[in-house]
Amino acid sequence: MSKTTESVEPAVLRRNWRQWMDIVEGFARRRRGVGKMDQSAYVALQIDLVRICSELAEKTRGAERVRYLQLRDVVRPWLSLQLLAQTDQVILLSVVTQGRQLEKEVMGSVSTYSFRRRAYRISLILALVAAVAAGWWLLRDTEDSVLQRLAKERQFLWHSISDLSTTQTIVLAVAVAGVAALYLLARRERS
Repeated sequence: MSKTTESVEPAVLRRNWRQWMDIVEGFARRRRGVGKMDQSAYVALQIDLVRICSELAEKTRGAERVRYLQLRDVVRPWLSLQLLAQTDQVILLSVVTQGRQLEKEVMGSVSTYSFRRRAYRISLILALVAAVAAGWWLLRDTEDSVLQRLAKERQFLWHSISDLSTTQTIVLAVAVAGVAALYLLARRERS
């Protein structure tokens, strides 16, 4: 195997492992829509994970080898989406717990399905609330057209921002940075 393939495999393992864990956790928590994945795509993911874990285990020794074999053994029995759908919730939660522990030992970090989903849902709800509030503000009873109202609001907003104190500017900057960080985190986790 080439040097580039050796260095890429742990990254591929991490991405595929997290995708597989998200699927299993979705079934364990009985989330809607989790079973809509294409069966052939799931089988390809499962086979690829078993192969990568086996290849990495062959390249390593000692405790690291054992962990790769444990990862492989966690994935190996779950051959289809139907099997996941028919398995008892307690068993799947046990698989999730074991998988997250192994993920932490092998990859050093744990990605949680629920955090990403919650962050995504919260950001959608906040965006919807902001859109409704902005729509209400712009379309309330007024003689101005919507475009005239937008121009006035833009001018008001610009003057308001330029009149902010240092503390208010810092708070605004932190809020914008927080939203940007949530966006980047969600985007990184999806890839």
